[in-house]
Amino acid sequence: MNLYQASFLNTVRQFPDNTALYTEDSSNKGNARQVKAFTYQGLFELSQRWGDYIAHFNQKQCPVAVYGGRQWHMYAGILAILSTNSAYVPLNNKQPANRNSKVLSQIDSKVLLVAENEDPTDLLQLINTSLVVIYLGDDTPQWLANSWHHQCFTIGELSLVVSSASNSSTSEPLMTIEKGFCSITAQLNVAEAKLKTANQHAYLLFTSGSTGEPKGIAVSHKNIVSHLDRLDQLLQLKVTDKVSQFFELSFDLSIHDMFSCWSKGAALYVIPSEQLICPLAFIKQHKLTVFSGVASVLSFMDKLSLLKPQQLPHLRVSCFGGEKLLTNQALKWQQCAHNSRVINIYGPTECTITATYYELSSNQSITSASVPIGKA
Repeated sequence: MNLYQASFLNTVRQFPDNTALYTEDSSNKGNARQVKAFTYQGLFELSQRWGDYIAHFNQKQCPVAVYGGRQWHMYAGILAILSTNSAYVPLNNKQPANRNSKVLSQIDSKVLLVAENEDPTDLLQLINTSLVVIYLGDDTPQWLANSWHHQCFTIGELSLVVSSASNSSTSEPLMTIEKGFCSITAQLNVAEAKLKTANQHAYLLFTSGSTGEPKGIAVSHKNIVSHLDRLDQLLQLKVTDKVSQFFELSFDLSIHDMFSCWSKGAALYVIPSEQLICPLAFIKQHKLTVFSGVASVLSFMDKLSLLKPQQLPHLRVSCFGGEKLLTNQALKWQQCAHNSRVINIYGPTECTITATYYELSSNQSITSASVPIGKA
């Protein structure tokens, strides 16, 4: 089956107890860092439950938007959307509300997922059509009371709403992420059966376009699977790998992080926002083995003289994309992560994430100021 979701389900079947997702969030009350980790089974079960709620409101399988940053809710939400055979559309909370509203107006979305601690008030006020808004947090934020012309729910409420609408005599309680509510094999069989009518698009990303207006680019499951097959040959990820998640979910290289990791049963480590500019300590603390990021991170760390030799012995693959990679900084990173391959990747969004790559070699000198983008 040429669908990314089938690949994820196969990983859940093989490695249910492996860590799938690790996040740290300090945006909650009191600045206390909140750590959240999911096994593959836990992430699968949660996304299936959320997927049932989404499907109830999105029977025509329109694209579903998900609004937030890089909270754990966003990753579970993306998998939930894919489980319904719909395409997901990430809305970056750092973008102006006007831009996000233009994106929503182009995709005819019926459902908007909102991550915990987010307030989409400015966005919702700009949307003329009625949306089903599902807040994925445990609390009930004040903005939910001002629903305007939208239907707004917390994820906790939907167990009763969907059950009642289905004329069920009893409402099934929300499952916990720690334990499943029935055998994992039975759940996987049901999930795989749903994929027989899969929509051809997996996600839609919006770039600025030549006019400055949001331009949507739809990417199919077939293209993702093809890209992952090619990426597998290049990166050779292992089930024991710890993979960084650096990029915003509205940027296509985030798919490079997520889907390549989850196709292999490896662990995805979301780098906290406050450490993105200098992820050295996070990589070292968690002994990450695969890192992907942008070249400006190297520039910042180089200015602070942080790229000292042999600091990251566990790192074995480093990928840089999205920006020009300067040769002198790439060579310093190669010394800092002395056991790591260093790969420069390039590709427009239309080409499904990456189109070319160039791997630095210790035996080859580069005379140009920047590392070549290589070839396909």
